[in-house]
Amino acid sequence: MQPRVLLIDDDEVILEVQVALLKDAGVVVETYRDPVEALACIRRGGVGLVVTDLEMPKLDGLELLYRVQELPNPPRIIVLSAHDKPLRSLRQSSGRFSSSKVVKDLTASIFAILGKPFDVDEYRRLIQEALKSAPTQGPGP
Repeated sequence: MQPRVLLIDDDEVILEVQVALLKDAGVVVETYRDPVEALACIRRGGVGLVVTDLEMPKLDGLELLYRVQELPNPPRIIVLSAHDKPLRSLRQSSGRFSSSKVVKDLTASIFAILGKPFDVDEYRRLIQEALKSAPTQGPGP
């Protein structure tokens, strides 16, 4: 069974670039511009890796991370961010959650954080590494 990778970004161009980069990676790629729809897909199972933006409408990437992290056996997560210091940005914006433990759990559940624009070789390498260590999941829909 090929690994399933969900790409979540409200920017269609970023999604198209990622799909092109993963064309020969031997993975099933699904794209979502709506993080609410993506979360529903993740909850159904069968997803090995999620690559998500942080800043999106309806449900921002941070809230998405929080909800995915609460799932049993959550998929690996790679965060893409246009911020110069994406991890610092993530920690600062997590202030709305109730405890520092939640922030630590969120940041610990992230496999990698890449800045936009990202290095193509690093992106591909991180995808492969994340999939090698991804939790096994059911077949999904």
